[in-house]
Amino acid sequence: MARFRALLIGNWEYEDPDGEFGPLRGPPNDLTAMRAALTDAELGLFAPEDVTTATNLSWGEIGTVVLRFITAAEPDDALLVYYSGHGARLADGDLGLCGVNTTASEVEAEAPEAIGLLDTY
Repeated sequence: MARFRALLIGNWEYEDPDGEFGPLRGPPNDLTAMRAALTDAELGLFAPEDVTTATNLSWGEIGTVVLRFITAAEPDDALLVYYSGHGARLADGDLGLCGVNTTASEVEAEAPEAIGLLDTY
């Protein structure tokens, strides 16, 4: 039986030594609001147990969490991946997702490419 499953990622405790990616206040609130909307008894399509939240991930952990989420899915599952945190436009024009340990001057090597990350699976 198909399920609606969501992975909500929120990063806000950044430690960029370059100072470009500073701490954020919004992501904790974003995750709370998104979970509430997705699991709303009247309008939501997601069961609470089918919404996973991951917070303050390093750039390496982002890819691992997404991989585990996607590979655990059944063929008919509908998947939603939501990210709230710093992002960066990469040299090829794609969006990179910044982990809490991303260094601005090394963002090309340290920010998983959002589209490429999901296209891989």
